[in-house]
Amino acid sequence: GIDLFVANAGVLRAGSVKTFKKNDWDFVTNINYTGYYLCVKHVAQLMAKQNSPGGAWTDIIQINSKSGLIGSNRNAAYAASKVGAIGQTQSFAMELVEDKIKVNSICPGNFFDGPLWCDREKGLFVQYLKNNKVPRAETIEDVKQFLSQKFLWGADASLRMLSKQSYTVS
Repeated sequence: GIDLFVANAGVLRAGSVKTFKKNDWDFVTNINYTGYYLCVKHVAQLMAKQNSPGGAWTDIIQINSKSGLIGSNRNAAYAASKVGAIGQTQSFAMELVEDKIKVNSICPGNFFDGPLWCDREKGLFVQYLKNNKVPRAETIEDVKQFLSQKFLWGADASLRMLSKQSYTVS
């Protein structure tokens, strides 16, 4: 059986709504939004059979983003897919509770030291610089410094912004 399913697939392509290509929009939303739906559709069928009658509860956890809770400048496809996935999570939780399936989204902030951000060719620091997402940034270090200051709590804090939103229906 399947006791836990974690939906963690996600992609990002940043750009201005004025120039963003439809195929880039489709790429991001097909994976982040439609992909989540397809995974839940199929795993929920297996979990529901396994949980009936007298079975244990099972869990679906979707790794979302802080962009699922608030928009993102020059990043509409990603934010839309993540906001939409929050709505899916809420709806899935309301429906699947009947099958003893809990559904939640976790909305973490940025982890600036990983390859998603630091890749010198395709990383988000490079994308943010190229797409003017950070005012007056001229280098990758400018972008990193701006975002680090924006998402740190307190002058000496080392805790990065981390949001968790839970939508389990009891």
